[in-house]
Amino acid sequence: MNTLASYNNPTFTARNQYIKDAQWVCHTINSKFPHFSTTKHIPTYKRLIIEHPNFVRNSSIPETMKEILELTQTLTARPLKPYQITSDNIKQNSKLLNYVKQIISHLGHSRNQADYINGEKSIQSPLYMLEDLRLGNCYESAKIAELILLLNKIENACIAKLKTPFNQKLNHVVCIFNKDGSQFNGTVNNSTIIIDNWAGKTDFAKNMYTHYKNLFKDHFYIPKNSPIEFEQTEKLYLSPQQIRELTKKYPDFIFKNTKRKFMRA
Repeated sequence: MNTLASYNNPTFTARNQYIKDAQWVCHTINSKFPHFSTTKHIPTYKRLIIEHPNFVRNSSIPETMKEILELTQTLTARPLKPYQITSDNIKQNSKLLNYVKQIISHLGHSRNQADYINGEKSIQSPLYMLEDLRLGNCYESAKIAELILLLNKIENACIAKLKTPFNQKLNHVVCIFNKDGSQFNGTVNNSTIIIDNWAGKTDFAKNMYTHYKNLFKDHFYIPKNSPIEFEQTEKLYLSPQQIRELTKKYPDFIFKNTKRKFMRA
């Protein structure tokens, strides 16, 4: 039986050498840092909330992790009435909802702890989250993907958030870069590649739209016929000394192939 702690290993399919190398980045992250993602289970959280006896049916269904946490805190704070706990399913539902509250809160506290120890926006924070705490969502996965690319001399990768043309944020970020070496400026072209380890998908950006709209429609709402835009939010800069230190500490992050260079067809 699947539980909230279940972690589905992502599967990847390759079209060409660039995508194969991008997939290697994802496999490296997952093999080096197996971790639990709270946001992967958003559809389960929503279902538990809707099925909970204390949920008011005319309330709006939560969409973001913040809304889910606030609602789980409210629901679990209300004692169930005697007639509401006669069913084993309801009892189990309440236990799971409490668990949801705990794991979301734990990840939030862990992020604050990581930022406090390592400094906000430091690459050490996502490393600490995945390596030491075994926790991470799309941001942590995207930052480590960006780090691996940088250690392999791909210097134009960055972090971008997904949104609609109406500036509706989708609460999701990815690692994005142009394989031709140009800096991504918000405009997707035939050279733009997305590494989304959280979603278990890496591909040219133009091929990712259907994936997000269909397979992840329960994770974030995208209006019908609306395109998806990518806006750069941050970029990783490391000194030569930092690169040497991280390369020494994480040798598995370095692409090893005697026949060709990384991201070179």
